[in-house]
Amino acid sequence: MTRLHSFLITVVATCAIFTSNAQALPDPDVTMLPYPQSLTHSEGVFCVDGATFNYDKELDKASIKAIKQFAARFGAKAKKAGDIQKGGFNFLLNSALETEAYTLDINTDKVIVKAGSHEGIFYAIQTLKQLLPAEVYGKTPVGKDWTLNCMSISDSPRYGYRGLNVDVCRHFYGVNQIKKFIDLMAAYKLNRLHLHLTDDQGWRIEIKKYPKLTKVGAYREGTQIGKDFNNHDGKRYGGYYTQKDIKEIIKYAQEHCITVIPEIDLPGHMVAALASYPEMGCTGGPYSVWTQWGVSEKVLCPAKDATWTFLKDVLAEVAALFPSEYIHIGGDECPVKEWEKCPDCQALIKELGLTSDKESSAERKLQYHVMKEMQAYLKTKGKKVIGWQEIFKSNLDEGGVIMSWTSRSVGVRAAKA
Repeated sequence: MTRLHSFLITVVATCAIFTSNAQALPDPDVTMLPYPQSLTHSEGVFCVDGATFNYDKELDKASIKAIKQFAARFGAKAKKAGDIQKGGFNFLLNSALETEAYTLDINTDKVIVKAGSHEGIFYAIQTLKQLLPAEVYGKTPVGKDWTLNCMSISDSPRYGYRGLNVDVCRHFYGVNQIKKFIDLMAAYKLNRLHLHLTDDQGWRIEIKKYPKLTKVGAYREGTQIGKDFNNHDGKRYGGYYTQKDIKEIIKYAQEHCITVIPEIDLPGHMVAALASYPEMGCTGGPYSVWTQWGVSEKVLCPAKDATWTFLKDVLAEVAALFPSEYIHIGGDECPVKEWEKCPDCQALIKELGLTSDKESSAERKLQYHVMKEMQAYLKTKGKKVIGWQEIFKSNLDEGGVIMSWTSRSVGVRAAKA
């Protein structure tokens, strides 16, 4: 898998979450990313120094907090105002605007922001920051001699899902580092942080019922050197997030209009789990957390009762921790060679009536069975599933999402389904 920190195009099989609004042609004198849907220049500038910060009394607490934090960047305090104040930034409620939409009017004597939600207010502030000098992102009050060119902006996102995938298994990032990712995501109006929490090279989330996952599975005895799959540096490496850490990350993300989507990759990419609980494998081990990249042939054994209990227990704790509508269950790069040799797996295949055909082997169909069962279980927890393109043939129920990571054709097929 080579999706480290990659941006993902997500295909939702049940509904179109992308919109096709026409986008304005970028003005070479305005450097904003993403560029707004509509931008019109006018004469003059607004002087930031000494400006007041005023907000509509009808705005929600989250919006008011964001406005106050923005005002603090200039050593100012935000206050309620019944009408538009000259010489200041004015944040107003306009319930007619869509959830993530906003309008921004910069005049010589005032700045007027209108939005119908916290997201709209928050994204308008991100746009204002991009129009100001980079020092606005620092830690000390700023603003002297700064100006904003007069213009009118009307903006809303072209895509409903704007995601960043961070793989913390190969390379672990602490809570503060994840918060820096969130800061950067917010600046560019991304709204989904996809955390790849489990893999062969490390298990990164505390599960109360299975303490060995973090005691054993969170650490490997070395890391592959470059592209040399036969050698590693011999340095113990790892780390994990406690459930308290996860809650802190989620809260921080929510304040930045970002939903955290956890990924528990199954039934492959599970060597770290097998090293912790070898009874879940076809051979019983021994296993050790992988020190190399690539795809391991050692996967969970779906014929073991311990495996099903484990998966349900883990997903139950994950579902309880994350408010996200979706839980990512992986499903990619799952070799089935061990299942071909495992008498228990072969017995289960026979029991389920799975047979090979031109498209899929009986063992591959066993994987599809696992994914569909996990979808059904997560549904009882009020969650929907996301999986990599390899599970497209799992015949997921309505609400399932396919992430196409190597082929556009699979994404097209998923959308049509």
